[in-house]
Amino acid sequence: MKPGGKLESLIQKTGDRLSRRQVARLWKWPVPVIQSRAQVQCASCGSYHWSTTLVHTARTGCDFFGYSASGRVLAIEAKESLRRRLPVNVETGDGLRGHQAQMLREVFRAGGIALVVWMREDRVQVFSIEEIGKDLRSVEWFDKWERIWSEETGILGLLWPHLADPDYRVPAPAAL
Repeated sequence: MKPGGKLESLIQKTGDRLSRRQVARLWKWPVPVIQSRAQVQCASCGSYHWSTTLVHTARTGCDFFGYSASGRVLAIEAKESLRRRLPVNVETGDGLRGHQAQMLREVFRAGGIALVVWMREDRVQVFSIEEIGKDLRSVEWFDKWERIWSEETGILGLLWPHLADPDYRVPAPAAL
């Protein structure tokens, strides 16, 4: 997901609401980066010039982490994709990367809450990592899963059931 994207902003706002309601605390996972300076070639004229970019120095497990009021660890991976299928265990592209899925599975196995929040256009879906099998290659978007979020409420209504009731499980997505 792009840093500072719409979904990340919604999750941060929702985390603030959860904190005020004393339901959960949620933070953006820091991503270690360094500045790198390199010569790049201009696509239009072919000349070279110096450019500064940010380079990730390590992979983080997921986008957000925290804990619920009941003391359970909370890990959330945010994904924005226009695809009807979200690729799983991939190393490139806009799907759920292998190291992200692994981190979420470890949190779940340790008794935590491990969620994937997927935004497609103006719709958002939330599902637990336990609903994604290890060998699954993608998760399909289902219109019956769609729940509209708003700027006022954020995605509080989508996360709330996972946090309020530790035994809550949303229906599993169809796997391809």
